[in-house]
Amino acid sequence: MIPIFNRLSLNEWMLIIFVYTERSLSFIISLIISIIPFIPYKKKKVDVNEEDKIKGLGYDIKGKEKLEHYISPENEIPLAQRLYESNSLKDMLYAIDPNILLETHIVKTQDDYLLQIHRIPFDSERQKDTDYKGIVYLQHGLMMCSNIWLCHSENPTKNNLPLYLNSLGYDVWMGNNRGNRYSNKNLNVERHSEKFWNFSLDEFAIYDIPDSLHYILNTTSLEKKNSIFA
Repeated sequence: MIPIFNRLSLNEWMLIIFVYTERSLSFIISLIISIIPFIPYKKKKVDVNEEDKIKGLGYDIKGKEKLEHYISPENEIPLAQRLYESNSLKDMLYAIDPNILLETHIVKTQDDYLLQIHRIPFDSERQKDTDYKGIVYLQHGLMMCSNIWLCHSENPTKNNLPLYLNSLGYDVWMGNNRGNRYSNKNLNVERHSEKFWNFSLDEFAIYDIPDSLHYILNTTSLEKKNSIFA
């Protein structure tokens, strides 16, 4: 018996046969493909004088743009979708009403956390028929941020509390607790360190909310009479 046959097991022979069979089939398929005549794709000619519109687009074949397709009310992106896709409270408010002003303020707490709070001020020029009524402070719930106040898409001026209060004449402030998307910095501690996250609800009550209220009072003390509703 030839010595090479004794050195290989039955499984090894089957593997060799499988590999060479696969290689042979691949070669045959490649050869068949190479000898098939190439048939070029013939593009259909379009009559540029036709007035039919390309389906689904606001263009005709002459290339003229039909802007009505994009600006008509039935093709406008729903407000609920725009609010969902917004990256910030500023984007959300702009989607609702671009004429309403939003201010961003930075509060430094006593333990050096930097909190970003938002303000929709009373606008005497825009709200000429409304009397100023004072300051309102709104605080979001646990594991949230100030975005929660602008989530209603139906009748947003009435159903979103900050906008409704502002329409009544209030100067509206929205706080953000440490650790959320708007308040994730500390002057002395890196955000990725364990020490940064070493806080609880106690720090919210001892530092975040009181320091935010003090900042608001100091900021508005020279502007208007103060009255805060938390």
